[in-house]
Amino acid sequence: MEKLALLGGKKSVTIDYDKEVKVRKVSDEGIRKVVSMMEEDEISISPVVKEFETNFASDNGNRYAVCTTNCTSALFAAVFAIGIKEGDEVIVPSYSHWSTSSCVLHFGAIPVFADIDEDSFDLSAETIQEKITSKTKAIIVTHIFGNPVNFTEIQKLTRNGEIKIIEDCSHAFLAEWEGNRVGTLGDIACFSLQGDKILTAGEGGILVTNNTEYYEKVVTLGRIERISELSNRQYRKFVLTGLGYKFRPHPLGIAIAQDSLNRSRQLSMFRNENAKYLEKNISNLPFVKIQKVDKRAVRQYSYNFARYDCEGLLGISIGTFMKALKAEGVLSKFYGAGWNHKQPLYTNNITVYSYNQRGETIGGQVYSLPNTEAVANTTFLLSPRFEQKCDDLLEQYIEAYNKIWENAEALKECDEANKVSENSFANAMDNYRKRNRKC
Repeated sequence: MEKLALLGGKKSVTIDYDKEVKVRKVSDEGIRKVVSMMEEDEISISPVVKEFETNFASDNGNRYAVCTTNCTSALFAAVFAIGIKEGDEVIVPSYSHWSTSSCVLHFGAIPVFADIDEDSFDLSAETIQEKITSKTKAIIVTHIFGNPVNFTEIQKLTRNGEIKIIEDCSHAFLAEWEGNRVGTLGDIACFSLQGDKILTAGEGGILVTNNTEYYEKVVTLGRIERISELSNRQYRKFVLTGLGYKFRPHPLGIAIAQDSLNRSRQLSMFRNENAKYLEKNISNLPFVKIQKVDKRAVRQYSYNFARYDCEGLLGISIGTFMKALKAEGVLSKFYGAGWNHKQPLYTNNITVYSYNQRGETIGGQVYSLPNTEAVANTTFLLSPRFEQKCDDLLEQYIEAYNKIWENAEALKECDEANKVSENSFANAMDNYRKRNRKC
């Protein structure tokens, strides 16, 4: 039995991911397109944006698509479009980026945090139903890590469409539920084009819908250059001002997004096949809890996170486990989300306006989300994205995980010798999240 690298042995993963396997986010063709746009001074207004919106809508099965500066502004626009107002309640996950819930606050509405299913990491009909009241006007679901929610059951809770559904598809481009692409399931949906996403503009977002009224409200809100094209005169009167916001994306970023869209099928094929192969070959290890995917879903492995079960590895702390992975050469990290429900922005329902009036108040709402917190405390990245054929690297990753299992007793001794209290680890995790949170 080979000794763990953490304890003086040789590391399992010797192939350099960055140099030999990682796929560049922008292709040579994409770079040429961006350079040509700069040479033509096409750096503010460009037909590239509308072309991409048309291509994306067609690809995803939507009638309308509107690019924005980022997914945060797209979510803000989505909440505006469906008519959320002061006093309304919108059910949201905490296990998501903060913008999935902050978009609700700025309309005077209340984000109501629901717990997640601890196996799929998604909101479920069961976790949502207990939060529905007479004030509930919408549900925002996140297809976390590219894993679609059980939309069939969630849709049954909408009172025949009275409760609107916004999909946060930031992680889930190309994912499907029962043969339908995410982004076509609810009333309106938002995708992130941030630099770490599988479909990227560097920074950007895109909102999609099949509802003409929603589309025209979104354009009026923040895409002033399009208002003159709208059919509704009620909105065309704002042609010079819009509604005071500007969400127009940078065209160079959208050219990058078009390049990303062009390559998306091929990269998706490798990424999904490689992730499934890795999962299949380590799923027998009792300390790895793979994210559960419903048989009716097609997941996109935008991020391949799993849960660590310390009881399956002799009670070894997650901190020691992560150190052992790193020493073996595995590129892993914590997710760092799942704590929005404890942040003062939400517990006190703070908005930009209210903060200027009263500052941050003491106290506030208290939420109990045991599944969310359990998942947040144990989620780790199984591997980075493998977006090309890399059989040898996959085998090295499998070897690393199995090596940890084979050396559990020795790792346990190391863990006991360097025991850290749960409280200090929680503080370390909190500091980690603050330093490493990405938009």
